[in-house]
Amino acid sequence: MSDVRNVNISITTSSATFDTDDIVQVDITRGITDGSFGIGFTHSDMLRFTAVSSAKLAKKTRCAATINPGGRFGTYYVEECVRDGSQINVTAFDAMYYQGNAHVKFGGKSSIHLDKLTFPCMMQDVLDYICTLRNMTCSFQCQEFTVPKKPKKPDGTYYTVRELIGFIAASHGCNAKFDNQEHLVFQPFTESSEEITASDAVDFTLDDGEPFEVTGLLFHVDSETDVYIDDVPGSEYDEDDEGVVKCYNPLATVEIANYAWTQIGGLAYYSGSITMRGSGAVNCGDVLTVENLKYPADTEEYMLCVTEISYSISAETGFMMTMTSTAGKDDNGTPPVGSSKTEAYGAVTDPAQESGADVKFSDLWFKTDSNGNIESVSKRTQNDNTNQPEWTPIGTVGGSGGVGENVGDHNERFNGYVNGTDGHIIRSGDYNHAEGFKNTIQSESYSHAEGYQNTAQGGSYNHIEGDYNTVTASNRAHVGGFRNTVTGASCSIVSGYMNTAINSISYDIISGVCNEAHNVDRAIVIGDSNFVAAISSAIVCGQYADTRTITTPDNGDLRFLIGGSQALGNVLYITHKGNVYAKGSYNSTGADYAEYFEWADGNPDNEYRCGMLVALEGEKIVPAHGDDILGVVSAAPSVVGNSASLTWNGKFVKNVYGEIITTPHGEPILNPDYDPEKKYIPREQRPEWAAVGLVGRLIVRDNGTCKPNGYVSARNGIGTASLSPTNIRVLRRIDEKHVEVFIRQ
Repeated sequence: MSDVRNVNISITTSSATFDTDDIVQVDITRGITDGSFGIGFTHSDMLRFTAVSSAKLAKKTRCAATINPGGRFGTYYVEECVRDGSQINVTAFDAMYYQGNAHVKFGGKSSIHLDKLTFPCMMQDVLDYICTLRNMTCSFQCQEFTVPKKPKKPDGTYYTVRELIGFIAASHGCNAKFDNQEHLVFQPFTESSEEITASDAVDFTLDDGEPFEVTGLLFHVDSETDVYIDDVPGSEYDEDDEGVVKCYNPLATVEIANYAWTQIGGLAYYSGSITMRGSGAVNCGDVLTVENLKYPADTEEYMLCVTEISYSISAETGFMMTMTSTAGKDDNGTPPVGSSKTEAYGAVTDPAQESGADVKFSDLWFKTDSNGNIESVSKRTQNDNTNQPEWTPIGTVGGSGGVGENVGDHNERFNGYVNGTDGHIIRSGDYNHAEGFKNTIQSESYSHAEGYQNTAQGGSYNHIEGDYNTVTASNRAHVGGFRNTVTGASCSIVSGYMNTAINSISYDIISGVCNEAHNVDRAIVIGDSNFVAAISSAIVCGQYADTRTITTPDNGDLRFLIGGSQALGNVLYITHKGNVYAKGSYNSTGADYAEYFEWADGNPDNEYRCGMLVALEGEKIVPAHGDDILGVVSAAPSVVGNSASLTWNGKFVKNVYGEIITTPHGEPILNPDYDPEKKYIPREQRPEWAAVGLVGRLIVRDNGTCKPNGYVSARNGIGTASLSPTNIRVLRRIDEKHVEVFIRQ
């Protein structure tokens, strides 16, 4: 295939490599099975290519596709290879395609030291288990959802890895896939920063009618349970509503549905498609803001949600991609059918109850089924229920009665359900549940309060437990423990003892004793007596960690912070660039500064060479001879440079000075030669590399002639006494073959 606009494609397998000259056509498809909108999908990318070759690729052969410019485009496994004359036609899928073959019983696996998973457990435990089981990497952190029992199908069989990944994705209002490096990622629906202009588009279609809007979410849990939520309090599922996203998710609860709704509820976009020159910058789930590229006079902006992407590479057209936005929905899994119980906000109703009437608690009675679940709530009198013991007045359950004032509309939907002793107050709220003593809920929706003197005012979806907790104008916060305070927070989890969280806190986890957090976003705060202020996307631990005092020299975002005492302040922090800053000294048992150098001979026999004097030969090292000595091969250096311990030194593209080159969005550019499947062995584990001590105290092999206070020269890497001063001074003799020296530069 000839180059078109300087685009090159190569597909590498274990037995053959197909480059631009071999390949006739390449097609790659990313996205949902039929291109429609939904959550809980496990995207499997498909690669199809035609190449001039005599090779016959076996099933499951691994194919790594690389496009230049752009780098690795994906990893696929051959499903079919068909010969057509001098050409082969190959169809391959990514790793997600094959996750449907393994059923997960959670019984452990001794060969990989995987312990049995017990239930109930956290959803994160389930994800970690299946990642370990399938040797997958994943950095996604689940919300603190509980999986109460071992997931099984109604017939008693177990779900597959792919199904479980889909359930976890659906619980978080997103879809799942493997990225170009075969890491499992959970893809939310997020607004993309990608800019598309009329000059970029080769073809553009747009349905400029009414946009599709997500108006409801329905989780089908099992044959008896559905969970439904939308933005209209008290509403029920309407099968004629085109905006309801339906999904089979046996892990779903009201809490999970609520969270998933925060991720997709209200999303509105148009259908359409854009064909343009290819790039790997857009993913399924990205929401693009574009103008009407066909009619520049139309200045309105349109939201397009990418539900499918197809790539085509050929000599005729070059590298092209088509992004499709399908304004519609799909049932992912078994669609809901005739459920007898709906766990939703007020989903069970009493037809006899007049909608919209204000009702006092003293008039409300509820009825339970055989399992203790509330089956119905109704306005009744004592005479109505004299001979119906299954009906119980709400105001007298578990105590002397609650107080309800102006509860609000649609009271048949459990508005202001109170259980406990005196002191409950609920005003203008919907679907609240309060237990304990002196709980207060005002202008509040969907809250749960338990314990002693809890307060929730002006927020939604809060869960409050413990003593003296206070939540004000807060959404979706979970508060537990003793004397916690949350003000103006959203989606936070606060737990422990005397925690405080104030002002615009979002997506945070705060735990421990006496922690405080002010104006923080997406932070994790743990430990004892922490103080956190104005910080984003970081982990903070220790005592009195104050982010206001930090200005990073490398302009990097803070990623990890350890605080000290109130008097000493912070003691250590790490930025997103990997730079480490500490308040005090770095202390180590080692006594020399070393850098890694490569042996000129490669050390083929893995010879132990510590204590040998070395010199430079070009950029590599050889045994030193004479006074031209670089340093000593170190066994226990204090500081080591040029180690490349974490990953291959050439993983990212760098400039001539060694700085990593990034995209306009700040992302490092991957080296096309980088192969994530190739196991990287750190230099300290490879015989051809040695840590050479350049400065400091080291142990040197000698021929017995070196004396304390004297100087050292070298003969074939072995120390010998020098009659004239060198940069190596003898400190002491250790035994007849070794001396301790000090090297200076």
